[in-house]
Amino acid sequence: MIAVTPEPFFQWHKFLLFITDRCNLVCKMCPIILNDPKARTRSTLPAEMAFQAAEFAKRRGFKEIEVAGGEATVVPYFWELLGKLCECDAEVRLVTNGLMTTDEHIAEYKKYPNLQVQISIDGTNEIHDTIRGVKGGFKRSVNTLERMGAAGIPRISLNTVVQRTNWFDMINTYEALKHLPYLYHAFSIVEEAEAPLEVIPREDLNNAFDVLREVRRRGAIDGKDVILSEELLQAYYVRMRTPRFLMHPGRDCTCVRKQVVVWIDGRVMPCFHMKWDEGHEWELHSKTMDEIVDSPGYRQAVERAIGKNGCTGCSTMCYNWDSEFREKVMNPGLQKTARKKIALSKEYIRDNHPGLFGAARRLRQSIKGTAAS
Repeated sequence: MIAVTPEPFFQWHKFLLFITDRCNLVCKMCPIILNDPKARTRSTLPAEMAFQAAEFAKRRGFKEIEVAGGEATVVPYFWELLGKLCECDAEVRLVTNGLMTTDEHIAEYKKYPNLQVQISIDGTNEIHDTIRGVKGGFKRSVNTLERMGAAGIPRISLNTVVQRTNWFDMINTYEALKHLPYLYHAFSIVEEAEAPLEVIPREDLNNAFDVLREVRRRGAIDGKDVILSEELLQAYYVRMRTPRFLMHPGRDCTCVRKQVVVWIDGRVMPCFHMKWDEGHEWELHSKTMDEIVDSPGYRQAVERAIGKNGCTGCSTMCYNWDSEFREKVMNPGLQKTARKKIALSKEYIRDNHPGLFGAARRLRQSIKGTAAS
């Protein structure tokens, strides 16, 4: 009999390193600034922890590494750290607003063939500037992208956050940027947990999603890679119309076995959303990356979270959408599919037949009252 080697529990793929909550902008939908307006001038991951994390990522063979903030480029040790990260045999993604990018910075980016520079643009002209809180920000970010393209940087990408303030401007945004030599243009959508005031109003959802489908259609015609699948739109729609219905699988979630997150305060965790143990010692202030991730307690916490009665699911935003995870989300099984259809049917009746919906609700409350008495 041929012995079969069991698949390792952890299958490292993505490493997320958040080094600061400092930033040169004050964005309307930023959860950091919404939770603490003073955060922009406060916290940065100590350099020794950041470099330890970079060395860990290199040794463990992660395939994707993302460094972000805040605005990561404001950190004094950023450029040295970027060089260390780009020594890894992985795609390294820098998330930045690009407003402070000089020609010297562009020359530095060009040194690293495995570096992807992702710049965030959230609308055209005044719309972008209003969201980001800086006058002339749109023109400056586009100028940065054009200079990077002219310099021959091959790995540029865009990200646009769709929200109350800009959803109607998404076609204009796509058209204004499609001349740029980007790898892809990704669109994400603000959710309730991130920025409640910037969530697309319920009454505008259908129109907003029609606009996004038109963006995707134009991208296909133009041969531009628009990251905005129909499956993802459907997931957003269900999540935003029925907030209590969770799209993510929760139990047996694959993400937490593939990724590691290092947060600004030195915490090490497998997921942003998972309920992490209170008072745990998995912090770089007291232990090394290896001691944390290799500890039995770390694995046991992950196993509890994705086991029965563990994590029930999270938002439709996730940093680790891969083919395995997408399959779990989009094909959740008969029970969850039935629950989704019931939830959406209730929403349809409430929106299109409010009288019938109200009568049914009063009848249900009456039956409950009779049963209780």
